[in-house]
Amino acid sequence: MKKYIILIIFTLISFQLISAQGIIPIDNVKASFSGLSYVQITNGAGVGGFYEKYFAKSHRIGIDASFIIARGENEYPVYNYYYGQYMERLDKRRLSFLNINLRYKKILFVDKIANNFRPFILASAGPVIAFDPPNVPEISKRIKNIDTSISGNATIGLGIDFLYSGDMGMAFFAGYNYMRFGNKLDPKPTLKENETIDDSIDLGEKDFSSAIVRISITRKF
Repeated sequence: MKKYIILIIFTLISFQLISAQGIIPIDNVKASFSGLSYVQITNGAGVGGFYEKYFAKSHRIGIDASFIIARGENEYPVYNYYYGQYMERLDKRRLSFLNINLRYKKILFVDKIANNFRPFILASAGPVIAFDPPNVPEISKRIKNIDTSISGNATIGLGIDFLYSGDMGMAFFAGYNYMRFGNKLDPKPTLKENETIDDSIDLGEKDFSSAIVRISITRKF
């Protein structure tokens, strides 16, 4: 479903770009920009925000943050014939990431496009905190026993900024996010006495690098 939502939004953005007319002062080097974002990675999604400003013509620097909830391949419940009900899988993924990055944006074709959109190259990097609660159904136990890990991440990709009217606009970005930890996160769950689990089930991973898509509502001021 999320892929279809992204496709619809991208189609609308493309239509706006094709039909855009006139010149809007998007390249004011004294301007700053901020916004809220929907963030989609290969196996997860979240929200974020950013702030950036020009430091030279066609160059912007800033900061962004995002909170992403990761999902596993086996998020659906399984039917327990002994109890006669659906139960949560022992290997369900419970993992989230908080990224705080410095960003650099290079605006492309500044002197060649005379309307309200600007393609760009974006690179960002910074620390990421992983929140890894135990794989148990009880919320109170998960909150009390959250493990945290800190590492770094970096993103690079291409996007488009454009204004609808006035100072409001949207941005679409697609790229690759590198994120790797020194220890495995979300490992095989701890079992109670007499419980068993398939030895092949172990969601512990170090590398969470993936494709990333970001759709933002922006404001120029």
